[in-house]
Amino acid sequence: MGYKEMHVQLIRPQATQLSFRLYERSLHPELFDTYAEASLLTADLQATCRICLGGHSVTLAHGSRVVTEVVGSDEDDFPEFGQCVRHRLRNGRDATSHLRSGAKYHWGAHVEFTDPEVFDYLHNELVSELPSATLSYQFPAVHRLRPGPISLLFLESLPHALSIRSFHTFPDDLAVLRTQSLLKF
Repeated sequence: MGYKEMHVQLIRPQATQLSFRLYERSLHPELFDTYAEASLLTADLQATCRICLGGHSVTLAHGSRVVTEVVGSDEDDFPEFGQCVRHRLRNGRDATSHLRSGAKYHWGAHVEFTDPEVFDYLHNELVSELPSATLSYQFPAVHRLRPGPISLLFLESLPHALSIRSFHTFPDDLAVLRTQSLLKF
């Protein structure tokens, strides 16, 4: 797995401004404020993962099929061409998308708003998972009373499928976003 880290200015969106998007194509890397990036290559699949300002992007290629999952600010200016799902995340949603290529994309995205003690507990649990993640990034804290946001991506290659799990913390909102996706090809 290749890994590189990038730094740009941090202004993370609020958890209430997030959306889940799915494209049946790749998106140009310049569309993302990328903080960390990794690639995964198996015998039949190639994945490029990015941790971005408000979440992540994962581009999956299997033969001629290409799918891109994006979690980020609803205000980001992404193209509509090739977009097959756009869901504004308020609380949560689980769905299945049947793609033109014949693949199925099962996905779920949930934002949990907590009280400070629960958030601190969840945040510390996720910090302990940073070393085992496929890709992770710990953003700097913006003030001394709250920890810096963290993002973790876990990818697992399965027979004829790829599983993606992500966790993103939003300390200013005392919120945790978790997503889970399964691409069956």
